[in-house]
Amino acid sequence: MSIRDCLFGIMMLVCAFLGTTPVSAEGVVEANLNGLTLVLDADTGSIVEMSYPGVGKMIDTPAARASIIDMAFPIKEWEPLRLASRYSSGARIEKTANRVTITWDVLGASRRRTARSKVQDAVQLQYDEKTKRYVWARLPGNPFDIQGKVSATVTLKAAPDGKSVLMGCTVENNTPLTIPQVLFPDFFGLVPFHGTDNTVIRTSGYVSRPFVELWTDPNNGINYYAVDSRYCGIETASGGGFGSTPMIAKWMDFGGLNGGFSLFRKRWSWGPESDKAGYQEKVWMKLSELDNKLRLACTHVVDIKPGETWETEEYVLTPHTHGWAKGIEPYRQFVRDNLKRQYPVPKHVREGIGYRTVYMTEAYPNDPDGDYTFKCSDLPMLAKECKGNGIDEMCLWAWNWNLQVPVTPPFPQIGTEEGMRKAVEECRKIGVNVNLFISLMALANPTAQRYGLQVPPPSEGWTYHAEFVPVMRPYYGSGLSCAHIATTDARWQEGVYDACTHLIDTMSPSIGWDQFMGYPSEPGLYTLIERIRAYAKARDPESTLNGESVTNIDNDAQFLDYTWNWNGWPWRGDGDCRPFNSVYPAPRLNANVDRSPRQVRGAFVDNMYLNVFTSRKGGINGSGRISDYPALSAALKQCATIRKQFLPYFLDGTLIGDCILAEELPPVRLSTYVLRDRALVVMMNDMGRDSSISFKCDLLPWIASTSGKYEVKAYDSGGKLIGTKAVDAAWHEQTEIVKNSDLSIYEVIAQP
Repeated sequence: MSIRDCLFGIMMLVCAFLGTTPVSAEGVVEANLNGLTLVLDADTGSIVEMSYPGVGKMIDTPAARASIIDMAFPIKEWEPLRLASRYSSGARIEKTANRVTITWDVLGASRRRTARSKVQDAVQLQYDEKTKRYVWARLPGNPFDIQGKVSATVTLKAAPDGKSVLMGCTVENNTPLTIPQVLFPDFFGLVPFHGTDNTVIRTSGYVSRPFVELWTDPNNGINYYAVDSRYCGIETASGGGFGSTPMIAKWMDFGGLNGGFSLFRKRWSWGPESDKAGYQEKVWMKLSELDNKLRLACTHVVDIKPGETWETEEYVLTPHTHGWAKGIEPYRQFVRDNLKRQYPVPKHVREGIGYRTVYMTEAYPNDPDGDYTFKCSDLPMLAKECKGNGIDEMCLWAWNWNLQVPVTPPFPQIGTEEGMRKAVEECRKIGVNVNLFISLMALANPTAQRYGLQVPPPSEGWTYHAEFVPVMRPYYGSGLSCAHIATTDARWQEGVYDACTHLIDTMSPSIGWDQFMGYPSEPGLYTLIERIRAYAKARDPESTLNGESVTNIDNDAQFLDYTWNWNGWPWRGDGDCRPFNSVYPAPRLNANVDRSPRQVRGAFVDNMYLNVFTSRKGGINGSGRISDYPALSAALKQCATIRKQFLPYFLDGTLIGDCILAEELPPVRLSTYVLRDRALVVMMNDMGRDSSISFKCDLLPWIASTSGKYEVKAYDSGGKLIGTKAVDAAWHEQTEIVKNSDLSIYEVIAQP
C-alpha cells in the first residue's frame, strides 16, 4: 500500500468520525441532494456535472470551464480582472447526507503576472509635456499582487420539501478594493438535454431558445457590435415586463417538456440597500462557441467594500421531470406565503375577459378643428358596445390635461366633471365600470414651475400627436415635457391625495395609475396608494385600480387589480406569461389588442386580461369602434362565452400551460387548467392555415386517476359538446379541421 493510500484511509476514518465525506481519490466529490446529483471538482469546487433521474445530465463540462461562483474584481491597471472558483485551487469541500459546504480561503484570479507572462511589466498612458505626445510608462511593482484576499463559502443543502436544493453564498472582502458584481449561482456548461430546439430558458414573462438564438452560424460568422447577443450574451431582469425587464417575476426554468430545473431567490419585494438592483433578479446567459454549451448566471449588482461581508438570500433550485409547471410549485408556495393584498380583485375583473381603453382626445384642446374622438355623452354608447362583446370595464385615456397636480378637469371639448359623473353612472347601470387613467408621477408646466422643478428639453417628456414629426417626442414640441418628483415630497403627497379624493367624489372611484413605481428610498407611493384605495373602496367596494407596472411586480401585486402596460400578445414577440398567471392571483396581466382575432384568442388561451385598444383606420389608439371589426367582435364574444361556460377552471384551476403534452406541437398555443380530478385543455391553431391537429398527452402526472382511465369531452370552437370518449393516461388526440387562429376545447375527467 502506498503512502498516498494510507493517508487517504486515515482521512476517511477522521471524516467518518466527524460525519463528513472527504474528497474522493478520483479528484471529484459527488453529492446527492433530494435526487439531484452534483459532481464537484475536488480542487476548484466548481460544478462539473449535474444530473437528475428521468432528465439526465444538465451540466457536463471540464473543470477548466466549470463554475459555481464568479465576481468582478477590477483593478486600475486591468479592469476585466475576475475572481472565480474555476481559477482557484485548494477548495475545502465538506459533505454530509443533506449538505455540501464549499470554502475558498482565497478565490483565484483570472490573470496573474509571473515570470512567464508575455508582458513583464504593467504600463500606464502618460502625457509627455516636452514632446507633447502620449507615451507608455512602465509601472514599478506588480499590480496583480493583490494585498489581502477574497474568501467565499457556498452551501448546498436538501430543502425540507424533499425535492429542492437550497443554494447560499457568502463573500468576505479582505482587500483594499471594492467588489461591484457577483455571479451566483453560476452554471457553466449547460447542455441541450432536450435538443437544441426544445431546451429553453423560461421565465414568468418570456421564452428563449438559447441553443438556437445564441448559436453562431459558421456561414455568417459574428457581427461585432455591442448589441450582438451571440458575442456578448444576453442579460435580462425582473420588473414591469418592459423590453429591459421581460422576466417580470424572479423565477426561471431551464429545460423542456421532459424536465429540467427551476430556480428562484427567496427575496420578496425589495432587497437590502447594499444591493444596487435590489428590486430585480438579473440573469445573464451566453453560449460558448468552443463547445456549444451554455452559461447561465444570476448577476448581483453589489458594492462589497473593503472589510465587508456580503451574503445573498438562498436560491431554491428544483429539479423536475415533466414541464416547468412541476418546477414552479415551490415558487407558487413562496408567493402564497408572501403576497398580502389589501383588497381582493373585484369580481368583474376576476371573472371577465378584459377591458377596453378609450382615447377621448389627442390632448390638444386648442385644435381649431376640434380635438376629440369621443365626448362624455358618448360613453354609454361605448359601454353598450363593450357589454355586447363581453367586456365590463373601460379605461379612459387623454380625458384631461395630465402631469398636473391637482388632477385637472375634463378637457372642455368633451364635457364637464358633472357630465363625466353622469356618464360614468349610466355606464355602471349598463354593467360597465369606468376607470379614469391619470399621470402624476412626473410633472409638466405649470405644476412643475409651482413646485420649483426645472423641466428638461422636449425629448425628455411625453409630448405626442399624430401630426408631429416624429409623432412621439418631437424635438420642437414641449407641451408634455416633464420632470420627475420624489414621491416622499410632502407637497406632492397631499396634493395628489386631495386631487384623487376629489376625482373619486365627483367622477369615478376607479383609477388607472401611470408609471406605477416605487423604490425603497422613496416609499411614498405605496403609503399614498393605501390612503387613496381606502377612500375609493369606502365609496365603491368594487372600484378598480390598474397601473403601469414598472419596477417590482411583488409590490405592485399587493395593490393593482390589473396592469396597463405597453405589451401585446405574446409579450415582446417571444413572450409567455403563463408561468406568472399560474402563480400570482393578481394583478391580471394585460395584453393589448387592436383588431386581431388571433391576438384575442391567443391571449385568452393564456388567461391574459385583454386590453381592447381598437383604433379607427388611420386613427390613434383607442379611437375605433369594436363594431368596425366584425372578426374582432366575434372573437371577443366567443372567448367571453367559453370563459363563462368553464369559469371554475379559469378562476380556481392551476394553469400548467402546455406541460400536459408528451411531445412538442407545431405552432399551436395550448394551455391546460387543472382543477382537482379534471382539466380543461384550450388550444388555438396558430399554423397560419386551417388544419387538423394531432397531439399526445401524459395525463397521469397532472390528473390522478385510481383506475388509470379518463373521460374526454370534445367541444367545438363555440363551446358546444361534439363528442365523448374514454382514454388512458397516454391520451392521443386528432382534432377535426380547425380554422386558422380558431379554438379547440377538451375537458378531461379522471374516472374512479
